[in-house]
Amino acid sequence: MRFKFGHVLLLMTSMATGGAVFSYFIAHTDTAPTIKSLGEEGYRSAWATIRTGGAIMGAMCFLSVMRVISKAEKAKSEAAQRSGHKIS
Repeated sequence: MRFKFGHVLLLMTSMATGGAVFSYFIAHTDTAPTIKSLGEEGYRSAWATIRTGGAIMGAMCFLSVMRVISKAEKAKSEAAQRSGHKIS
């Protein structure tokens, strides 16, 4: 499977969404007061780490979806070859 510009946009979107969602859930748990007590520099560093973790999870989800799509395309191609049809 070739990566296209749309795939890059989808990857960036999934990483941004993962970072935002992960940050939201952390902010609404019992760890939020602990993060606030770190001071200004520690606070910024902690949230940057949290957003990065969310972005990594978003990228992993994207890659999992792309792997499933790739396997489906491969299975479709093999089935078409076995039946003698041309692949469009």
